Amino acid sequence: MMKLRISVEFIEGYSKVLDLFGTTKEWPELSGSKEKDFLSLRSDWDNVGNDIRRGTTCFKRARG
Repeated sequence: MMKLRISVEFIEGYSKVLDLFGTTKEWPELSGSKEKDFLSLRSDWDNVGNDIRRGTTCFKRARG
């Protein structure tokens, strides 16, 4: 008869899957600077706005 061994890592991973409300989740500090985050997010939205403007302009030209 084969004995089943379950690793500690498996148990930790499985418990994270079952943690539906995120009570054990620890988010890493990625930037440390709220201003840096703000500027990055603003830049992303500026790019989105520019893409929408370019797409709208191209669409208007194509329609006539």
